[in-house]
Amino acid sequence: MLAKKSQCLITQKSSHQSLLWHRRLSHLNYRYLDRLVKERLVSGIPMIKFEPDQMCSGCAQGKMKRASHPPKPEQGSKSPLSLIHMDLCGPMKTVSLAGRKYVLVIVDDYSRYTWTRFLKTKDETSNLIINFIKAVQVQLKLPVQTVKSDNGTEFKNQVLKGFYNSLGITQTFSAARTPEQNGVVERRNRTLVEAARSMLAQSQLPQYLWAEAVNTACYTQNRSIIHRRFGKTPYHVLFGRIPNIDYFKVFGCPCFVLNETENRGKFGPKSDEMIFVGYSDCSVAYRVFDKKSRVVYESVNVRFDPFVELSSTVSSNTDTVSNNVVFTDASSSTTSSIDPPATSTELDSLFEYFYDDLYGTNQISSSNVGISSTPSSSTTPSSEVSPTSSIPCSDLPSIVSSPSSSPIVMDTSHPDIIIDSHDQSSSHEVVHNDSIPEGHEPLTMHPTSTDNILEPSSVNNQTPLPHTAKWTKDHPIDLIIGDPTSGVQTRAASANECNFSVFLSNIEPTRVSDALQDSDWVTAMQEELNQFEALKVWRLVKLPESKSVIDTKWIFKNKKDANNIIVRNKARLVAKGYRQQEGIDYDETFAPVARLEAIRMFLAYAAYKDFTVFQMDVKTAFLYGHLKEEVYVAQPEGFVNKEHPDYVYVLDKALYGLKQAPRAWYEELSKHLLSKKGSVDSTLFLMKEGEHIVVIQIYVDDIIFGSTSRELCKKFENVMTEEFKMSMMGEINFFLGLQVRQFSDGIFINQSKYIFDLLKKYDMSGCHSIGTPMATGNSIGPDHEGKDVDLRNYRSMVGSLMYLTASRPDIMFATCVCARYQAKPKESHLAAVKRIFRYLKGTPYYGIWYPKGLGFELQAYTDADYGGCNMDTKSTSGHLQFLGNKLVSWASKKQQCVSTSTAESEYVAAASCCSQVLWMQSQLRDYGLEYKKIPIYCDSKSAIAISANPVQHSKTKHIDIRYHFLKDNVEKENIELYFVNTEYQLADLFTKALDEKRFKFLISRLGGAYLIQVSTVAVVFASNSNSSGTRDIHSRYVSRAGSPVSSRFLKT
Repeated sequence: MLAKKSQCLITQKSSHQSLLWHRRLSHLNYRYLDRLVKERLVSGIPMIKFEPDQMCSGCAQGKMKRASHPPKPEQGSKSPLSLIHMDLCGPMKTVSLAGRKYVLVIVDDYSRYTWTRFLKTKDETSNLIINFIKAVQVQLKLPVQTVKSDNGTEFKNQVLKGFYNSLGITQTFSAARTPEQNGVVERRNRTLVEAARSMLAQSQLPQYLWAEAVNTACYTQNRSIIHRRFGKTPYHVLFGRIPNIDYFKVFGCPCFVLNETENRGKFGPKSDEMIFVGYSDCSVAYRVFDKKSRVVYESVNVRFDPFVELSSTVSSNTDTVSNNVVFTDASSSTTSSIDPPATSTELDSLFEYFYDDLYGTNQISSSNVGISSTPSSSTTPSSEVSPTSSIPCSDLPSIVSSPSSSPIVMDTSHPDIIIDSHDQSSSHEVVHNDSIPEGHEPLTMHPTSTDNILEPSSVNNQTPLPHTAKWTKDHPIDLIIGDPTSGVQTRAASANECNFSVFLSNIEPTRVSDALQDSDWVTAMQEELNQFEALKVWRLVKLPESKSVIDTKWIFKNKKDANNIIVRNKARLVAKGYRQQEGIDYDETFAPVARLEAIRMFLAYAAYKDFTVFQMDVKTAFLYGHLKEEVYVAQPEGFVNKEHPDYVYVLDKALYGLKQAPRAWYEELSKHLLSKKGSVDSTLFLMKEGEHIVVIQIYVDDIIFGSTSRELCKKFENVMTEEFKMSMMGEINFFLGLQVRQFSDGIFINQSKYIFDLLKKYDMSGCHSIGTPMATGNSIGPDHEGKDVDLRNYRSMVGSLMYLTASRPDIMFATCVCARYQAKPKESHLAAVKRIFRYLKGTPYYGIWYPKGLGFELQAYTDADYGGCNMDTKSTSGHLQFLGNKLVSWASKKQQCVSTSTAESEYVAAASCCSQVLWMQSQLRDYGLEYKKIPIYCDSKSAIAISANPVQHSKTKHIDIRYHFLKDNVEKENIELYFVNTEYQLADLFTKALDEKRFKFLISRLGGAYLIQVSTVAVVFASNSNSSGTRDIHSRYVSRAGSPVSSRFLKT
């Protein structure tokens, strides 16, 4: 009886060990495990029997498949790197912890050794492949002979073709829609993803750790899968020695990491509890995940609890655990405070792109996604597992062995990354970059080994950092705007925390047939049509005789927020309005839109009155507008009525794409606004009740509003939601491409996201920054002998910069000068445009700062550069307008006539400035503000004299009469000209190129500011600090250089 009981205990122990090593090796097949032991293909694994009939819940969820077909015989390659297979998978529906969406899988045909590379966009594929081939050829001292892939443009392009030809590499492709011809890497994709799915399902970790799971699976499979041809592991075949795997741990098991960086106190804990997620590829260390800060560290000082590790592997197999043993529930605590675990359905949706190429169709439905709670886990002890482990250097290839003091090799192509490297004696390393949204990190490791590259996953903390003294040493805490102890919650963080992106499709289909195959887009299309029915937009009728039909078209767009995170799949049905005939299908089409100056004036007024600005969006706004004409449209593709396929829709309300749709919507909106329309700006509406006022600014279907009374704001919201279907977006943060941040002391406007997008779009991310946007001397002029450049690209760059001037007055003049040569640009002109981008590279966070309170007086500056244009010797006018210390309007424009003197050019520039001032005066009158004798500062006494004296003489008789309205407004006391010394003429910035010292001197007085990130707290450093008077930006701020700057000085 005793012998039978002992045999039972031994069998149970062997079963537990089988499960433990099965999961340590990324859920490896039991047949491979048994061969690894019997044939001694690896070292460090116990000599036990691995039964193939054991059940693993993780494998049941991650490896269920259809019946397979018999494999085809294939002649293998004769040496390593003679043939390598490649495949790109993605985009994944959940962005990884480091912001990656794609994974590139590379397989050596001879050894079946696999590398994985992670990418944010497909554009990175070519450079990544080139760098990989160069590195692997040097490290293995073998040439790559043939590269095989599918026909994707990421593999089939001129860049890779030229690179392969230069090295004599043959490039082959599989036939279109025939993934079987690239079966080696396609099958490896399935092996990797099944292992990763099983690991995530077993560990109950969130989906954004999918990249860590794939990398760990690749790392372990290279050292455990048996090559059918050689009977060895891929690692053994490639490097010629048996791999040691005794340091392998179970993915997702809890561990303790030595803490040597924090001031823990004399009696504080010496370690932090974290979660094991992989092995470092750049050093001899483990990769561990901090569940609190959501940061992945690398450390060699890691301790694994044998009981907890084993319990995490058998928690889902309670039938194999003795009921007489009571275990500590340690594994359940490891996931209770992090994001919800990924369910089986979510994993299907996450990895569906891996299966698309393998099966030829999308087998996974992404519509049924849910969140499941974390189940409790049981544990069991095992005396066979060592409580402490380290990774022996002997297992690593000799080409990666390095002294312990060698730092990890980092990618230095990102100058905005702050790297704090230590040797291996330190507990762990972490990289922070607070300018990156939560859940994203631009760090990329480039190891010197030929192993698969592990994806760094350090991200911003959501909780306030305890190291306040570190980041407040250079930035005193009393200068911080807002609560320094409060965290920053962004849409990116919310989307990541709620697994929101799982419900969205990242692909924008170009054809309706493609969209109809994706349940996400089908849902979006159905929502659009449901809105048509709810608003009674159309009626299905038979087409009357002699009536024309306008076709319709589906437009698919992913809606993104300021952090470039997809927040909504939008399908829009539009009419092909270009086929409309004037007088028959439409009559009036004009609809007003707000000017950017009006938007800035609105925000400046909000800062002055110290109220919060909110934003809302009208869903399907054009569908509310009533049509006056009789218009017929065809039935939308994919949604044709089966009973009446020949019928058409007659429109009762406007449809997107119709020429009269914007006007119809504006007229409908104006009826329901309980406020007074602006006398000058038809997009401005105001509502007053007693001493309080509500200000509303509309731009088509986007609405921003604010009030000195919260009750009036709520009243306006109720009015809009009763009449229209609104999307309330809370406080304004992203409007018309402008990033707007509201602080307790003011409002900051910039376009940093747009700048980074432009730098990436025009391949200027790696350029060196420069101090000014334009070289002195204004050397840009006609270049008849220069080489022509791409006209479309040049115009695109200039047009992008012109929109950027909405918040960047510092590049206004340089951009306008470059815009003069769009007809036939030369290389010299393109170099001038690229110089502007180099300047933006060094100042991406510069913007406009509107301090709250202070003055709100209207004042302007005007200046001219006599004969400054090298094309036709015409002069350049420049002017800018302030409301107190808030810069709201600026301009730089070449004059339409040739001036004969400096006085004439200054006089013409002053007349242009006066026009803008009068428009602002009328606009502000709607706000309830009245201005008389508005000061305009000019540095030409002759121009001031001409405006004040009605004498006509030889110097002024030839000036166009339209410019003399300046005199009329001086006489009516609408404006008043003052003399200002040229040294303090702020408009000088908009008329000529300046040296760096002069340029920064004027910039510091425009009210600009630099927004930087310190940990999770946003800090604004204004470029102009207080020394005297109310004209200064704010007494608490200093210049960017760190020294106080005197206030803007006016000399009259």
